[in-house]
Amino acid sequence: MTKALSILFLVIALNSCSSSDDNAPAAEGFAANPVSGTIYGNQFTYSGGYATNINSGGVDKLNITLSASSINCSDFGISTPLSISVPKVVGLNTTNTFLFFKNLENDNFVNVSNGVQVEIISIGETVKGKVKGASISENCSINGTFEVPICL
Repeated sequence: MTKALSILFLVIALNSCSSSDDNAPAAEGFAANPVSGTIYGNQFTYSGGYATNINSGGVDKLNITLSASSINCSDFGISTPLSISVPKVVGLNTTNTFLFFKNLENDNFVNVSNGVQVEIISIGETVKGKVKGASISENCSINGTFEVPICL
């Protein structure tokens, strides 16, 4: 009888700890749609991008470039309105994490770290994640999901 109760308890415990990423709710505060918002007063909706591996101060990071145009690794180096610098680890990143908003009309830019949140969901041939952050003084604010290839 004790053995049967132990097995039943184990089965209940294992089932209560299981989860499915497909059914997980969006993280609090993150939009469930593709990255969108306002950059220097202009509407922005992510349509393409790419990521590169960098090392900054001994920290392995990803530099993620997002554009309203359909771009990928073959477009490396083109000017885009949004870049994200984030530690190369799965999970929620709030430190050592930056957004770079660029005004494509006059090349003004702002680097934001305060209040920036980037959740990396997976890293493989692509990086999949969520981002939100803002620079109120420059009328820049974004929130949403992304998935871009990692360029070698």
